[in-house]
Amino acid sequence: MTLRLKMALLSVALAVLPTLTAGVALLDANADALEVTNRELQIAVAEHAAVLVDGYLEASASELETVGRALTRRDLPQDQRLELALTLVDTAEHLDHVVIYDRHGRFIDAISDTSPGEDRAPLNAAVRETAASTGRVYGETSPGPDRRMRVVVPLVARDEVTGFVGSAVVVGPVAANVESLSDAHFRGVSHAIVVLDEQHRPLTSESLELDPGVQQVLTAAPPSPRLAQSLDLRPQGSPPQVATVIGLASRPWSVLIRVPQPVAYASLFAARRFIGSGVLLVAVISGLLGWLYANRLTKPLVRLTEHARALAQQDYAVRTHLDGSDEIGTLGRALDQASEEIESQTDRLAREAEIRGDLRRYLPAPLVERIVAREQSMALGGEHRDLTVLFADVVGFTPLTETLKPQVVVQLLNELFTITTEIVFRHGGTVDKFIGDCVMAMWGAPQPREDHACAALRAADEIFAWLETGNQRWRRIYGVTVELAIGVNSGTAVVGNVGSDVRMAYTAIGDCVNVAARLETIARPGQILVGERTVALAGDDFEFARLAETVQDGRAQPIPIFEVIR
Repeated sequence: MTLRLKMALLSVALAVLPTLTAGVALLDANADALEVTNRELQIAVAEHAAVLVDGYLEASASELETVGRALTRRDLPQDQRLELALTLVDTAEHLDHVVIYDRHGRFIDAISDTSPGEDRAPLNAAVRETAASTGRVYGETSPGPDRRMRVVVPLVARDEVTGFVGSAVVVGPVAANVESLSDAHFRGVSHAIVVLDEQHRPLTSESLELDPGVQQVLTAAPPSPRLAQSLDLRPQGSPPQVATVIGLASRPWSVLIRVPQPVAYASLFAARRFIGSGVLLVAVISGLLGWLYANRLTKPLVRLTEHARALAQQDYAVRTHLDGSDEIGTLGRALDQASEEIESQTDRLAREAEIRGDLRRYLPAPLVERIVAREQSMALGGEHRDLTVLFADVVGFTPLTETLKPQVVVQLLNELFTITTEIVFRHGGTVDKFIGDCVMAMWGAPQPREDHACAALRAADEIFAWLETGNQRWRRIYGVTVELAIGVNSGTAVVGNVGSDVRMAYTAIGDCVNVAARLETIARPGQILVGERTVALAGDDFEFARLAETVQDGRAQPIPIFEVIR
């Protein structure tokens, strides 16, 4: 193999490999981001569609209830009540008829002549009992192109059920609304959003077959109205699909979104073609340049080879001393400079390796810079510091773990501790440790500060302010509400390294820490309890109320307790 060919292949390798690596990394990042974006879009659209369908069903039942209230008005004569009910039916958006039944479910009359024959059939006892107890009953949808759903509500007069009204509501319009939503978000995809009834039948007027895999998934795990479920479908004879399904709150119906992967990830497929063409172009250009400039490398190659061998043996003191102004000379000087940089970086990495060894034993993040600068002693022991300690604990954590899966509990705690840590850091504090569902933080160490009490109270107040927003999300996703109790106390404590020569922790130990922990256990959900020293240090920046309780814990003198007024 000639030198020209070798250099051409080397040029191709040097140019293509980084380009290919960068392209693959870019594609991976784009694929992950695109997948997350598509999932989030489908979940948002599915929730929107579910709200549309629930709203349509709720509006239909509400209009029927309005007609029922008109029929039971005691302040109007019977003919005026019937006239008012007829007017309400004529002006109703979702009703085209209303059927009236007596208290035993027998047919009495129909408002409008468009009522189907089955609506005139007597109501069975189960329908009457359910309507009387829940206020409304939704029946199953009827088959055929003109899909209807039977709705029955009770007639109540003087707190007594005197009869029932019902209607067969056409469900086709809600499917049309969902189809419009589908065209707005998934243009070009036929029936991207499908509303399925309790039998997993589409509500569309036209025939629409669902993949057996969808039927199997819906049967095995009925969709929840509070949590959208992402699916990966692989229908026979069609491309794989990205799908999302969510249940309705008012009915055992579901909303299904299906988008073929080539459509959902169209930008990713285009990026693959672009990167493939770019890599091919880079390979051709780099190979040609390597072939043309190969001869210019022959003379100084020996010195470059010796230099390369020295680098392979980790001898960074060797230099090529090439003085030429061409590329080879530049390469020689670049190798010399690279040797100097590598030698410098090797020394720096050795020093950093030593520091990292210390950091593996050193836990608090605020001490990192002091350790790197060798300003922090790694010996066991501590020093007296005037500081403020905060304990924040999840109230009712055991019942929470009984209602949620362990993975969900861990995810929820991670979210809670992440935001709590950010708030502590934002107010200049240090997170000492996490104890189960409790977090301990302190102000005034390792860096002393005069306003440590005010900073701790501001952080506690912001934690509760953020918790209101966090609970909105957790109630929507997990169906739970997290409550915190916080204790804050100021005083003198010993701060330093505690542990062994192999493993140590930077922490605070002292009576003020114990009192803060005790205050947290006394505090009720949503309450911030503080000690007397914290109140004195906070001054007029906060309002406090003294409580009748005191901290005893076997003390000769009980410690008064104050509550922060928020």
